[in-house]
Amino acid sequence: MRISTLLFNTMLTGPLLAQHGDKAGETQPQLPAHIAVPPAAILTTIGFSNDPWR
Repeated sequence: MRISTLLFNTMLTGPLLAQHGDKAGETQPQLPAHIAVPPAAILTTIGFSNDPWR
């Protein structure tokens, strides 16, 4: 089989086999206790009050 044919077939069937994300209404299991999710970064404008592009 030629490389170009194999590449074409892979590109053609790849999206069909890919996951499509979470399904509507699907419940997600709780994370195990040993996995800690870090807090989100705080978005602030402190220090940017003199920004000439605001």
